[in-house]
Amino acid sequence: MGLGGALLAAWLILVRLAQARAGGASDPAESGTLLLVGIGATVLLSTFVAWRRSTGLASDAHRAAVTVLAAFGALSVVFLLSFRLERMAGLTGLAVLAAVSAVVGIAGERWAARGNVERGT
Repeated sequence: MGLGGALLAAWLILVRLAQARAGGASDPAESGTLLLVGIGATVLLSTFVAWRRSTGLASDAHRAAVTVLAAFGALSVVFLLSFRLERMAGLTGLAVLAAVSAVVGIAGERWAARGNVERGT
């Protein structure tokens, strides 16, 4: 969850809107391609943010572990929650998930920045 999760949830909303706009003529391959692009962007964003924010860790191995967990966490949390929220509340549920993920991501960024300032890194 965090900024990557917010990106993926927002991307899912865009895919659903594109499907609704196309009506019954939506090509499943096109929707699949759009989803893969969103997943790729989520992994890249999560990895970039986690790598940048973990500069204070002692070794690159620790930083790599943090980045893998960030990408996996963003994908798994959003995938698990998005199906339920979309079934219960439609696009509004996905919008709430995107907003909550963004708030968590911003709070995590501030927490990490404060920790780096306190340590002097």
